[in-house]
Amino acid sequence: MARADRLIQLTQVLRRYRRPVTAAMLAEEMAVSERTIYRDIVSLQISGVPVRGEAGIGYVLESGRVVLEGTSAELSGNDAVRSAYLGL
Repeated sequence: MARADRLIQLTQVLRRYRRPVTAAMLAEEMAVSERTIYRDIVSLQISGVPVRGEAGIGYVLESGRVVLEGTSAELSGNDAVRSAYLGL
């Protein structure tokens, strides 16, 4: 699976959970390593996707819209992830 697709899938998985979910649970559901989840979470956070939490406690996707740094456009959900990954 391409990295951009995996980031979008991770965002979708996080949307299903209302409470923090651990990297171990995410890794199992997505069939990747926990380390991959940690790297992908950081990538999403840097890109402006509102993922909150920390290793050992869990992660949660906050609702709302995303404004990517260096842009004037507000994006939400998959559009934010795709644009951030493509550098738009």
